[in-house]
Amino acid sequence: MADILIKNGTLITMDPERRVIEKGAVAVEKDRIVAVGTARQVAREHKARKVIDARGKVVMPGLIDAYGNSGTALTKNIAERTAGHPWRLLLDHILFRSVTEDFWYVEGKMMALEHLKFGTTCFMNMFGNAPRGDDPVYPEANMRGIAEVGLRSVTGLGPARPPYPTIYSSWKKGKRTDRRVPMRESFRVAEKVIRKCNGTNGGLTNVWVGVSRLQGPSRADPMFRPEYVKYARQQVKPIRRLMETYGVGLRANAYGGVIKWCQEELKILGPKVLLAHCTDLSKKEIRYLRDTDAKVVHCPTARRIFSYKGACPVVELIEAGVTVSLGTDYTGQDRTGDQFRDLKVAMLLQRLRFRDPSVLPPGKVLEMVTIDAARCLGMEGLIGSLEAGKKADITLMNMMQPHLVPAWMVPQRVAYQVTGHDVDTVLVNGRILMEGRKVKSVNEKKILREAQREGKLMVERSGVAPFMGIPDRFWNHSRY
Repeated sequence: MADILIKNGTLITMDPERRVIEKGAVAVEKDRIVAVGTARQVAREHKARKVIDARGKVVMPGLIDAYGNSGTALTKNIAERTAGHPWRLLLDHILFRSVTEDFWYVEGKMMALEHLKFGTTCFMNMFGNAPRGDDPVYPEANMRGIAEVGLRSVTGLGPARPPYPTIYSSWKKGKRTDRRVPMRESFRVAEKVIRKCNGTNGGLTNVWVGVSRLQGPSRADPMFRPEYVKYARQQVKPIRRLMETYGVGLRANAYGGVIKWCQEELKILGPKVLLAHCTDLSKKEIRYLRDTDAKVVHCPTARRIFSYKGACPVVELIEAGVTVSLGTDYTGQDRTGDQFRDLKVAMLLQRLRFRDPSVLPPGKVLEMVTIDAARCLGMEGLIGSLEAGKKADITLMNMMQPHLVPAWMVPQRVAYQVTGHDVDTVLVNGRILMEGRKVKSVNEKKILREAQREGKLMVERSGVAPFMGIPDRFWNHSRY
């Protein structure tokens, strides 16, 4: 007896044959998929306690966001235009100095809730955006919030970008206490959390090493300074030790020049290394990524795509045999967790690069947010496709809507026209978290009220209210 039977939907399986099954069905027992096939076949062999009629819906693996940042669900649009560097305002004055344990807990719930409603069942979460590495209590609160909603996650922990030490603040009874945290202490915090939390919550909660970026010389990273090279050398030993001791991966930003330097000088690349952005790469760097089986996450709506030198050579990477996934770079300025939007932008950017509409087919971008993203997180044996034996992380989209009917050429429809708001039902680990667009795992309205409250308190503590109005040249100009 199955626990759940999803039947009569159009299945985009993402299995090795990339089967698309009309009038298909998926049977789920506990946390696993036990059968995938035609509705007639699966329903005949698997009776179920609960049946979901997916008529008029597409059933596919839950989407996987291979890179986002916590601390930003509650800071959207803040620092979008400031007199100083917006990232420094966001990090130094807000996420590092103006938030509490309660903020991080609500942030985790809010971030997971947004991903859930957009059909994402698993995401890579760089904690604290840079990340924040001063006290285990903060990432643990964040992960507790994510777990409460019910999503699968990988949280990256380690030192923020230099210079060091990093100044962090804690708040008690409305008073702020500052503390200078050296790089080595951030690694100690990461180790404590990895040891305590990795693989917990039934395997849904995972922790990796996460550093802001590879610190070697880079022609494409405007935040690089020659004096930062010493930090690259200092980070290698603790990164390797944590990866080898606990069997976890490494997530970092990387840009043209730094990949070549880090591999030749530090031998840091490998199959458990996931690098974000990867703009302005040389042919040699693409070969290094291929030969070491390092993974890449392309973030098509990240500001780095538009403001940093060069582009991410997605097509060249794929053709070279590098696994490339997509990430929202979920940050608090002008983005959301809607990967359906991002996969469309990914196609558009590469087609503009080559002036060729045949570049990056829709099937490939669907792979990039499912099975390829699972491979980037080392989870391809668990998630990323609808196959018997895999975890039941499943997303259903409602196709009976004006922008999606006639519902033919279904994979193309999903890639080109579906948005996150078309997601109807989501399962993670065999548990129904949302059905009929109603969230079942948590009280959505309560979380929204909590987020409004914590956002207001954060603004008061940080003093960023002056940056939250309409900036100069917002109206009647072609640019700021």
